[in-house]
Amino acid sequence: MADAHPYDRRQLIAEAHRARNHGRDRQAIALYRRILIEEPRNTELALRAAPLLAYRGASFEAWQLFRIASTELIRSRRAE
Repeated sequence: MADAHPYDRRQLIAEAHRARNHGRDRQAIALYRRILIEEPRNTELALRAAPLLAYRGASFEAWQLFRIASTELIRSRRAE
């Protein structure tokens, strides 16, 4: 059975960024979460989603994303 909502990375990222830029945090978070399920090591998206989660009160989940992102950045030797 085909997935009713196939994973289209570019479309989901564009929708998430658009939602974030228009102040629709809940929608942006949902889209970022969907992408991060498929790409758990995506540091760029983790660093975009984490502040939104912290602002919305999901501080533990935000902390986890920051931790994952920092680990990946260190692993890739691009620590900033």
